Amino acid sequence: MSKDWDEIVRLRKTGIDVGNPLSKKNDEFIVKVFDYAKRKNFREHVEHFYSSAQSIVDNPFLWVFYRDKMTQMQDSKDKNQLTTQYLKNRTKKDVSAIASGAVSLIPLVGTGLNMLVGSGIAASAGISTYHHMKQLSEIAKKYPKEPEVAYWISVIIGLKEFKQETRVREGFYSLVSFIPGLSLFNAIVTLADKYDHLKTSFDVNVRVAAELHFSAYDGDDPAIEIINELFTRRTGTAVLGDYDVEGIIQEPGGWVAVYEKMTLI
Repeated sequence: MSKDWDEIVRLRKTGIDVGNPLSKKNDEFIVKVFDYAKRKNFREHVEHFYSSAQSIVDNPFLWVFYRDKMTQMQDSKDKNQLTTQYLKNRTKKDVSAIASGAVSLIPLVGTGLNMLVGSGIAASAGISTYHHMKQLSEIAKKYPKEPEVAYWISVIIGLKEFKQETRVREGFYSLVSFIPGLSLFNAIVTLADKYDHLKTSFDVNVRVAAELHFSAYDGDDPAIEIINELFTRRTGTAVLGDYDVEGIIQEPGGWVAVYEKMTLI
C-alpha cells in the first residue's frame, strides 16, 4: 500500500474524534480519504479498488460515526461482497461498450445490424434515464424542507442530463455506421467527453455518493429512496432482476457502487 493509504489507516486509529463526530479533526480525515480516492481514481485503477472486497475504500463517514463497528469489520473478506460483484460486472460492461465501437472498422459488414442494435441500445438507455430523472424529481418534491435532498438530486440529475446528451449523439452515429471507422471515432470522442466531465465534477460527485450512502446506512428514508431509484432496472435490463440494494447500503464500501451508478454516463 502507498504512504497515503498508510496515513489513512493511521488516522482511523488515532485521527478520529469519536466524542465529536463533526469536529475539524474528523473533517480532515474525510477530506484525506476523498483526496486519496481522487488521486487513485475509481475508474483508472480498477484492479486496486475492485480486485477484492478488502481493497475497496470504506465510506469515511462510517468510520467517523461508527468506528467501533467498522474496526470489527475491517478484516472481513465478505464485508464488500455485493459491491465488489457489482463493480466487476460494471467494469466488464464498460470494456464491452468501448470494444463495440471497433465494429465499424470492418467496412459495410453487418451495417444494418449495427444501425439497429446501436440505435436500439441508445433509445433504451435514453428511456431509462428519463424515468430515473422523473422519479428523482418526484422524490425531491416529497421532501421540500430538506435542502440536502434537493442538492443530492440536483447533482444526480445533472449527470443524467449529460448522459442523455451523449446517448443522443451515440444514437445518431449508429445510424451512420456505414461510414468506416465513424463509430469508433464516436466511441473515442464520447469517452473523452465523459472523462473530462467526471474529472471536473469528481469532488462534488464523490462527496454526494458518500453522503447518500452514509445517510441510507443510517436509516434516512430520502437517501434510501434515491439509492433505490439509482439501482432500479428498466427497459431491457429489467429481465436481469433486481440489485440487492439494501445489501449494498449495508456494506462499508457501498458508497463506491453508489458513485459508479451516479456517474454511469
